[in-house]
Amino acid sequence: MRRHRFTPMGEFVESDIFVCGWPKSGNTWCQRLFSGVVWGLDTNVLTDQLAQFLQPDVHYKTHYYRFGTPTLFKSHLPPQPEYRRVIFLIRDGRDALVSYWRMLKKANSQLKLEDLFYQGDSLFPCAWETHARAWLANPYQAEILSIRYEDLLASPLEQLRRVASFIDVTRTDDELSRISAGADIKKMRRIAARNGWDNASSAAAQDFLGAGRAGSFREDMPSGIQEAFQRRAGDTLKHFGYV
Repeated sequence: MRRHRFTPMGEFVESDIFVCGWPKSGNTWCQRLFSGVVWGLDTNVLTDQLAQFLQPDVHYKTHYYRFGTPTLFKSHLPPQPEYRRVIFLIRDGRDALVSYWRMLKKANSQLKLEDLFYQGDSLFPCAWETHARAWLANPYQAEILSIRYEDLLASPLEQLRRVASFIDVTRTDDELSRISAGADIKKMRRIAARNGWDNASSAAAQDFLGAGRAGSFREDMPSGIQEAFQRRAGDTLKHFGYV
């Protein structure tokens, strides 16, 4: 593979940027958004296959092509020694858990939300609060830009300005607005319906995208699990402004 200029996954350079979020925290959405920011692409027609090529997923790609340095990578992992520059995606853990459950339920119709919650750190990659607390602790002293999913929904232009500055690329507000508009959830669904997903082996590949709303856990999460989540992760929810 090397003679074709493909690099084994795991071989990174210090300036590479890792977009790290717990599952269902906007990770796939941000692959599209940030590919648009880095490369100036039209997100109205950007397929998942191309987004995955430009911002490869560390979990299922064995090799990647380095189009430029830094390269951006998608990851769900907590802090790693080699992750020196990080865009940390954070979403209300209650919304993320419900969305994660709905995705996994497509492969296992018997899976209950409470079963997923009580897996704790045995759930990939770990419990939501463990993941968030690890990035807050930042044990390897990475350079971190934190982006709240809810802020990206509410004020995409402001958040994409921050991303462009962190990546050190220049985009006008008009460009960033077009990038954001092109990555709208409805457009992403239409593109996926036409072109499929890069990781087509995923059990949920045919309907991977969630509702993309903030606060939907109030409708979908039983009150008992809400209370248990608050007991287990209340300090972390409060730190990020979710309670």
